Parts: sequence; structure tokens; C-alpha cells
Amino acid sequence: MKKAVDHYRSAHLRERGSVWAVDDAIYGDVVEYGPVPKMSGTPGRIKWAGKPVGYDNEKVLAEILGYDYLGIKTLEEEGIIGKWANVMGRKPPGEMPTEE
Repeated sequence: MKKAVDHYRSAHLRERGSVWAVDDAIYGDVVEYGPVPKMSGTPGRIKWAGKPVGYDNEKVLAEILGYDYLGIKTLEEEGIIGKWANVMGRKPPGEMPTEE
């Protein structure tokens, strides 16, 4: 039975574009399964791994839904919205990068 580590180390899967190394701004170097469709004219790409839960809360609430700072802060304080769970892999390590 193949394990994830076998896929990670497979030169064959990397050469075929099934496994990709990605330098993510939040998590650093990660390995992901690459896009399945292999199109020569519009090749797939991976720009980043998934963002942590709640990463874009302020942007969505302010720019799309029209909430002001106080409204967003109130939602946070009441526990209605939040950032990432305090579980490894769901939050960025250390300082959060400011650029995307």
C-alpha cells in the first residue's frame, strides 16, 4: 500500500506533474498534488496552499459587506467570527506575512 511519503519522494510523479513543490508565503515549502488537467496552452499552476481559516474575514466584511472597524471588532469579541483554529496546520507559524 502506497503512503503519502511514497508519493512525496516519487521522481516519476514529480516528472509527470502530479506532485508539486510550492513555496507558500504563509507555510513555507509545501508539497501538493498538482492540477490534474494537463493542458499545453493553459497549464495549471499552484500559487499558494490554502489560506488559514478566517484569513480574509476583515476584507470580506469591510469591502464587500460594508462593515466598519467597530462592527468587525464586535463580531470578534462576541465570538461570531474568528481567525484560524489553534491547531497546527490551520494557522500560520510565527508572524503573519503582510504581502501576498
